[in-house]
Amino acid sequence: MAYTLDLNKLIKDVRGPKGMAAVTEEINKLKAELERVRSKVEPKVEQKLKQTQDRLAKLKKELEGRQKTFEKELQKTIVTVKKTAMDAEKRLEAALKGKAAKAKTTARKTSKKAATSKKKTSKKA
Repeated sequence: MAYTLDLNKLIKDVRGPKGMAAVTEEINKLKAELERVRSKVEPKVEQKLKQTQDRLAKLKKELEGRQKTFEKELQKTIVTVKKTAMDAEKRLEAALKGKAAKAKTTARKTSKKAATSKKKTSKKA
């Protein structure tokens, strides 16, 4: 049976011979109804709360695991990128040194050939 409060009746009872006894009676009825509702609702709420807490704990654990995996993969990627960058830098430096060495040797050879050619042309004349 649901509790209903008739304020007009309560006001008449307060003004009437019952007075404060009517108010006390209504408060006791209201208290009893609240206790009944609490006894029915509270276990369900506690059960839902427990389910929610369990779910949150599971999600937190899963998230932490994924975070660790992500950090490991990121660290591996960073190490790989650094190694690749260092290797590329070494190869580039080696290639630049090789071009510089070839340019110097080519320049010397050209100079010697030009000098030899000049000597031959001057001897003929």
